[in-house]
Amino acid sequence: MTKKTRKPVDLAAQRMLIIDDNESAQRIIKAILRSWNVQNIRIASDGAEGLEILKSWTPNLIITDWSMGPMNGETFVTRLRNVKNGDLGKTPVLVVTGHSSGPVVKSALNAGANQIVAKPLEPNLLLSRIQWTLQDRRAFTQSGDRFVLPTIIHNGTSASHSSAVNKAHEDVSEDVEKAAWLID
Repeated sequence: MTKKTRKPVDLAAQRMLIIDDNESAQRIIKAILRSWNVQNIRIASDGAEGLEILKSWTPNLIITDWSMGPMNGETFVTRLRNVKNGDLGKTPVLVVTGHSSGPVVKSALNAGANQIVAKPLEPNLLLSRIQWTLQDRRAFTQSGDRFVLPTIIHNGTSASHSSAVNKAHEDVSEDVEKAAWLID
């Protein structure tokens, strides 16, 4: 069986929202995105400001920090996924975090994150996660007052939630190892 490869998403045509309370992190993520020709970028300093921007502008992808204040990434993603937000509540979310422990990964997936990547960011890894997230064809379903995604592992197979969390934690741990040279 051959593995299907998808054509990369044209990032120049994408609108992206960066949410991070650290101005240096904002600049780094923006510079990385600009290097891939992403021009339509908005920046918010926390989840509340991100939600305010979303009232008048719809991105194709949201890249949000997990640990920030006053509104952190968990609260932001949880509020975004509320069914009252309609299609906006289905906007893909990529969580970036310097805390890649199992509980953080589990919390991010439970809140509704599509993908997780560890800080410090390694540009090629970020690009692969952005492409994967934008090409993800899983359909959101409604569960109570929230939109949720079926849980899968990167090779496209379905998995139990716990095995998906374990796989995501392994992926994030590998991210940390790959990017370790950035902080040495």
